[in-house]
Amino acid sequence: MKGVSFIITTLNAQRSLDKSLSSISTQKFDKSKFEVLILDGGSTDQTKNIAQRYSKIINIQFISAGMKENQEGRRLLGFNKSKFDYICILDSDNYLDQDDWVSQMTRPLDNNPELIASYTKYYHYDLTQTLFNRYLALIGGTDPVVYYMGKADRQPWVDTSLNQVEILKFDKSNFPTLGSNGTIIRKSMINLKSLTPESFFHTDILYDLLDEGKNTYARVNTKLLHDTGSTFVEQIIRRYKYMNLHHLKMLAQRRYKIFDSQKSSDWMKLLNFIFITLTLVIPTIDAIKGYFKTRDFVWFLHPVYCFIYLFSYGYAVIKHDR
Repeated sequence: MKGVSFIITTLNAQRSLDKSLSSISTQKFDKSKFEVLILDGGSTDQTKNIAQRYSKIINIQFISAGMKENQEGRRLLGFNKSKFDYICILDSDNYLDQDDWVSQMTRPLDNNPELIASYTKYYHYDLTQTLFNRYLALIGGTDPVVYYMGKADRQPWVDTSLNQVEILKFDKSNFPTLGSNGTIIRKSMINLKSLTPESFFHTDILYDLLDEGKNTYARVNTKLLHDTGSTFVEQIIRRYKYMNLHHLKMLAQRRYKIFDSQKSSDWMKLLNFIFITLTLVIPTIDAIKGYFKTRDFVWFLHPVYCFIYLFSYGYAVIKHDR
């Protein structure tokens, strides 16, 4: 059935859920053509009450999904319960950037049946955001490691091309970390019967399709606001835990790897990141270039963030291998 099912996983999300649902409720899109599935992992705050309040405005199902420690498993449940063919995976701290966001994002999918998914070109940036949210928006990714590995899911704000929609074809060597933060996926492309809560991961299910020759995506020149709400220290701790779970402990279940030790190209990219981080020259040059494109002093924290992420991820790997 044509329409959009928003899948939002929550766990004590009262800080951001209200604003996320508000950005959905104000969309200039036929409200009968979308639903919001909230897959909750056992919230003890006001998350459920916020969802119930918005259920008077838009079609919301609040599902007590369990799986507290498995956000991805809850997303799979959302896929299985959704009724529309377009699945928009949102986090509770994602806000749609403008009231025609859904229309802009679904139009390429309507016009091209070969498309697997559409995703925003940028993360929303403005000077009212926290320092760290601005930094992540400017580099177009979740951290500088992904940025220098060439696998960031959004473009940095140094890319100012004006194409409204770009049709891109990926392969296993250049596939970015797509699948969440407002990616709209064509559900009929995904073989849900083959997936379990343990094998589901938002990037993996798209990466798997490459084996079937399904590799075409639309990058739409619009934005999504990702409000991590974290201080720099909190975000480092979150990323450390995320890497420890999804890229170390669950390595055997993952098909997509930001760093694949079996690929010489990934070794070269990782060693390059280590070298340029320790020598500081390239991150400093990139920071200067970024500043002249978007005048924000946060660019000059880029070399420092590179070093801190290198240290924290390196520590996670060493600790895991002990």
